[in-house]
Amino acid sequence: MEPGQDWEVIGLIAEARNQLRQPPGPQIYFPSWQDSSRSDVVTLLLNLSTRPTPALLESIQKAIHTVEPAVGVRTPIDLEQQAKAQLAGEKFTLFMLQLVSGLTLALALLTAALACWLPARAAARVDPAELLRSD
Repeated sequence: MEPGQDWEVIGLIAEARNQLRQPPGPQIYFPSWQDSSRSDVVTLLLNLSTRPTPALLESIQKAIHTVEPAVGVRTPIDLEQQAKAQLAGEKFTLFMLQLVSGLTLALALLTAALACWLPARAAARVDPAELLRSD
């Protein structure tokens, strides 16, 4: 992008997220042939109703190479799998919190049961008639 260069806005996107838990930030997209700082890798997002077949992926790669032979095509990434990978750490943390909470609850219940049972057991050994005689 050159200083003072005019650009025509052809569309707006409500939100563009790169990470699930981070708020969306401002982004700008340029056609690769108009961006002088472009890399030799293209990111292509497809909204498909089913998982892409190998034949479809191959035809997309061929179409990209037909238009721009120097552009590399990465291995396709399923966005659902990418989202699951981003959430895996949070799921593990949640699991560990649930495990510790469950163990804490079990320990509290055991302590409460012992606190009730031990005095009752000691009281059961006392003969009330003996207590009345000692007074």
